Amino acid sequence: NEELAIIGFDNIVSTFNKSESYNQAFIYLLADALDNNDYIKFDLLINDNKFSTNDNTIQSYYDNMKSNYYSQKANYFNYHNKSDEALYNSHIAMDYFRNLDSAGTPLFYYIAIAKYLKGDKESAMESFSKSLKISPYHVGTMINYMILLGENNELEKAYAIMLTIKNAYPKMAKPRLDMAKFYIRENQNDNAKVILLGLKENNLDDGKGTRDQLLLHVRNK
Repeated sequence: NEELAIIGFDNIVSTFNKSESYNQAFIYLLADALDNNDYIKFDLLINDNKFSTNDNTIQSYYDNMKSNYYSQKANYFNYHNKSDEALYNSHIAMDYFRNLDSAGTPLFYYIAIAKYLKGDKESAMESFSKSLKISPYHVGTMINYMILLGENNELEKAYAIMLTIKNAYPKMAKPRLDMAKFYIRENQNDNAKVILLGLKENNLDDGKGTRDQLLLHVRNK
């Protein structure tokens, strides 16, 4: 019974001194708190524990959980537009010698989003670039980096990333629509038209009719 197991491990952690039994119970409770997004319990366990081991495997597992915990907090704070807290937790996550979280998201991705929210686009692009070096096909990194490059009028670099997205995720229309918009903004309507006709040929759009609206625009130029 998992509930009884939790109670038993809680008892061990609250009463035992340093021991392998304590370590095993402590790791189990940490994993359970992480799985259930119980960050309050996770904080309490980390800040008040007697965990100590010479076993490199157990230590690595412990460090990995802490890194995942802080990366989840970074993601949470980015979602709620709290960039300072996101940066703080991202850097703590990286202190445990990890560059990916448990979902395969590069930690530099969280740093890039936080930098963007703070208005530091140059640092954000640098962090997105580092994120791609760690995980070249991470879709969130590619899309956001492409948009930043497009906003910065670095269309050649943005287009190269768009092609990577197209090859890795051929049914995804929005990055190509965004790239077409960047071309239209710079009056490069022929380049935009090639992208839009490619989407039309494959019957791809964003569900809002954006493709045909953009095509109408470039044809009237």
